[in-house]
Amino acid sequence: QLDTTRIYIGMMDGLGWLQLQDNEWKFVERLDFKAAAYRIVEDATGRIWASTIKDGVFSIDFDPQSDLHTIQQYRKDHGLPSGIVVANNIEDEAVFLAYDGSWLVKPEVSSETVSFAPHPVFTGLPDHMAKKIRTFAEDEEGRLWLFNGDQSSLATRQEDGTYTYQPTTLRLSGEKSAYAMLSESS
Repeated sequence: QLDTTRIYIGMMDGLGWLQLQDNEWKFVERLDFKAAAYRIVEDATGRIWASTIKDGVFSIDFDPQSDLHTIQQYRKDHGLPSGIVVANNIEDEAVFLAYDGSWLVKPEVSSETVSFAPHPVFTGLPDHMAKKIRTFAEDEEGRLWLFNGDQSSLATRQEDGTYTYQPTTLRLSGEKSAYAMLSESS
């Protein structure tokens, strides 16, 4: 749910948001969850997901009529691994990367119940890539550009929803690692 009058910002102790009012960006509120939010994505339902380094992920649901919000924290007891979890998007679905794989939000049984399961999107990717994906970007053609530090792979979505993988010639120079990427629209 794209709202061009709102910007979310990751902060050392949570999430902040700015609102465009009278052609000026104004800081509205800090949502304090005592963890640094270093990656923020929005899923197709409008739920905001904020990644942390060691405190799992937080979901933030906003009521568009009142700007009230609900914050929930999800960790290992909800099906996520311990350690760094990085939020990302594939076709407006939140995907969570960790050192040992990727996860998705299981279909909810009720609005209060959220749990996570391994994501099948990276099935078929060679093991040395699948377990070490650090970041990826989806381009406007639906292809996934995958990086695990200094190696890359391109995943192309098939009609049945699976992906085929091919190594790419995109290499980073020297000892540099990729931690974030953005695929811009043409």
